[in-house]
Amino acid sequence: MSALLAGLSSTVVSRLQVTWALVSRRSSFEDLLQFNDPTGGFSAYRALSQSVEGPCVPFIGMFLTDIVHNEDKIPDNILSPLNPEVRLIFFSKKQRLYEIASVMLRHQTKAYSFTENVPVRSFLESQVEAASSIDDDWFWAKSRELRRSEKSQGDDRG
Repeated sequence: MSALLAGLSSTVVSRLQVTWALVSRRSSFEDLLQFNDPTGGFSAYRALSQSVEGPCVPFIGMFLTDIVHNEDKIPDNILSPLNPEVRLIFFSKKQRLYEIASVMLRHQTKAYSFTENVPVRSFLESQVEAASSIDDDWFWAKSRELRRSEKSQGDDRG
């Protein structure tokens, strides 16, 4: 969801006003954006995630951010002020890491049993490879082309 929202929010796509006018943007896109908003530590996503029962694939980015913040808060291996040869372990830091992992894994009550679909995987890999080889100039050119098309259609209708 985050990758889709990032793509749809990019400048080359978001500036296509006529195209967006044809989409029920307010009822779906704007609602999804609130769950991807990092404000308040992804509070909307956290609330939604806590209300979901059963299996779900969590947004790993939020949890990785939590782990980085936890790691940055208290450094590891600080020397003891009482004995400089002893390195301290901060159990509260380790407890917080456990809590983050527990919330992340809450929806996985058992191992996923997916079988690999080779044709689908091959297709996806080829599409990702093809998309990653396109430079940003192509997207801008396509966006300009669509925008000119939108303007000319707007002139014909108005």
